[in-house]
Amino acid sequence: MDVAEIASSWLVDYIPWTDNRATIMLWRMKKDRHALLLDLLAANVRALRVEKCFSQEELADRAELDRTYISQLERAKCNPSLLVLSKVAQPLGVSVVDLLGDMGN
Repeated sequence: MDVAEIASSWLVDYIPWTDNRATIMLWRMKKDRHALLLDLLAANVRALRVEKCFSQEELADRAELDRTYISQLERAKCNPSLLVLSKVAQPLGVSVVDLLGDMGN
């Protein structure tokens, strides 16, 4: 399998027996996609929270989470589980899919 096939499949995070630049760049690209998704989630949670006039503490209470976790979520500093996303979505009146979607469109 050559580098082009690896890049097109997006199935490889790391190949331990190689350290070529293309593999490292591929890993960084996947990491960047993950970071972009967390940034989108963070922006959506914050926008919906502000729209509902909730403080971070009030959203945390309604979602049965700690206020500091909501803060981390809004700053894209944590990787929430599906259960946590469900807990956050419920008081905001949206689905988990809405939290992960592009709300600008």
